[in-house]
Amino acid sequence: MKGIMKKFKVSFNNFSSSNLMKIVVLTVLFLLLITLVFSDKRPYKVKLHVGDISLNDVYAPYEFTYPGDIDESKMEVLKKEALENFLPFYDIKPNYWEEKRDYLSKFFGRLKEIKDMKNFDDNLLVEKFKKDMAIKLEDSVILPFFQSEQDLLEETAMKALDKLSSKIIAGETTINELTMSRKEEIIVHDKNLDVEAEIPRSDLYTSVQLKPLIEETLSSQGIESDGLKASFTAVISDILSPNLEYNQSETELRRKDMLDQIPPVYKQILVKKDELIIAKGQKVTKNHIDKLSQLARKDTGRGRIGYLGGIIILLITFVVMIPVYLHTYRKNILNDINNLYLLSILLLLSVFLAKVIIASPLPSYFIPLAASTMLMAILIDTGISFMLAIMLSVFAAVIAGNKFDLMIVLMIGSTAGIY
Repeated sequence: MKGIMKKFKVSFNNFSSSNLMKIVVLTVLFLLLITLVFSDKRPYKVKLHVGDISLNDVYAPYEFTYPGDIDESKMEVLKKEALENFLPFYDIKPNYWEEKRDYLSKFFGRLKEIKDMKNFDDNLLVEKFKKDMAIKLEDSVILPFFQSEQDLLEETAMKALDKLSSKIIAGETTINELTMSRKEEIIVHDKNLDVEAEIPRSDLYTSVQLKPLIEETLSSQGIESDGLKASFTAVISDILSPNLEYNQSETELRRKDMLDQIPPVYKQILVKKDELIIAKGQKVTKNHIDKLSQLARKDTGRGRIGYLGGIIILLITFVVMIPVYLHTYRKNILNDINNLYLLSILLLLSVFLAKVIIASPLPSYFIPLAASTMLMAILIDTGISFMLAIMLSVFAAVIAGNKFDLMIVLMIGSTAGIY
């Protein structure tokens, strides 16, 4: 135990303040490099407007698509599907059944007045009634009314009409049009109640379809005479014109609103990984804005964390390589703290100048990396200058938007300057 404590004291004594200072310098260097690399936004997140000049080359970091022009063919398909499900708009005539009741009341009131006339033949009375009421019904339809109990006629007709008042009456043309257009439902608006509802086409009646309902209602009221039943049916059927009206203006308005609410479908344009989105010094167009906006939206937190993690690992690797290389091959440089200060200053200055030039209108190839490494070679050592030339070339390429060609040019230029 005493031997272990003795070895620990020797190791602790050998760990001088200069070694501690070297660790501090390397740590500060690492932190400052991270700050410089991530001190601005990624190029495609910089807010640009149409007409601006891009200060950076922006490459696609991965493959993605962005919306282009509206896809007219897909929009036509969506509109066609929407129109197939669109329901036309109809109104029920206001006061329709009140008008029919008034007519029947007038009909049977006039019938009673003419029937009370004496010394006239029934046929003459029928002709006079038809003339007064301006109707074209057959005499055989009117005559049974003159031969029946007058007091019950109007009451019977009114009850039959009340039974029908819940029905929607459509013309043959309307039914045919709905059948041809394959509309199984329509929207019906009741103007009296100011309500609307979707009504199946099967719930619409024509005057022909109402005749069996009229006969059934009359039978339930005790009308057994076939002649009188036929007369009632003919008179009521004759006055039951369609009470359903097509509202073209409202239908067109609703159709337009429905089509306007269909969200636009855009053609998706593919952008390959590492494809140039916009070059440095290029004038920004709407197409550039569309690509950059889509790229910014797709840049999720997970991708950003991966990007940061990769750069941090790269930085740690390079920062660790410096003391390892110096300890292995250039101990005289590592032992002099002033050399570490000089190396750190030149590294930080090189990265800083790279960021300034990349953010400026100047071409990225103006980065003075060869000058920095030449200065290191003159003031310190060619070996460490070559290693740092590789490291700084990679950093410059990352800052410029992962430009591999820039890394190669800077690496070759710096190496040529050193040797």
